[in-house]
Amino acid sequence: SFGVDMEEEVEEGPQIKDIGTYEGDRNEIGERHGAGRMIFPNGDVYIGGYVKGKRHGEGVYQFAYLSMQYEGAYEEGKRHGEGTMTYTNGAKYTGGWIEGARAGQGEYVHPNGDKYVGEWAADVPNGDGTYSFAVNDSSLKGVWEGGRIVSGDWLFADGSKYSGAFKFNQPHGPGSFVIGGAIQRGEHVETDAPPAPEVAEPEPEEEEEEGAERAEEGPEPLRRMKTQWVPAPGALELAV
Repeated sequence: SFGVDMEEEVEEGPQIKDIGTYEGDRNEIGERHGAGRMIFPNGDVYIGGYVKGKRHGEGVYQFAYLSMQYEGAYEEGKRHGEGTMTYTNGAKYTGGWIEGARAGQGEYVHPNGDKYVGEWAADVPNGDGTYSFAVNDSSLKGVWEGGRIVSGDWLFADGSKYSGAFKFNQPHGPGSFVIGGAIQRGEHVETDAPPAPEVAEPEPEEEEEEGAERAEEGPEPLRRMKTQWVPAPGALELAV
């Protein structure tokens, strides 16, 4: 697999009125309102707009301990709109934010020069996007779900490409290779798949209280697969 892990977002300082040192405008009831500068007890610094005690409008937030910085839009105390986050390891995200999470169109540049450009949701790549590898000028272009590519093209520097399905950010399932003037169809088959987990007998369902929610299962943990390319019989064709 490849390094598409993105830095997780961190919480900013509290919106409580009397924590830290504030210099700037206030409204008639003493709330931070207008332009101001806030220094938090942990050393974090925010410079920018406030509305009724909450960060709002354009601002810059510097994380003292993590050596991170966000510069961009806020709404109701959360990163919301367009903004840029520079992370501890030198990675940088520039793009949309919704209620504190990366969302919409955005670009994430890794310290090694790799880059993802495309759609985001809930802080991870989700939708149409392209991940470019700096080391070999190849790129993955396709559909992403929950931070992983699930279908699309792997484009190589020599002009060849793989098109098809992906799993755990690796080719898996039906697809095709285009090399030179030929197309070969087939599928990637996993050769070392772990045994399927035992399925427990279902228990009788009990009536739930109002408002109760069942825990949702997360995605299968990312792992490195060993796969084998199996060409389909008579699958070699001329590329159009």
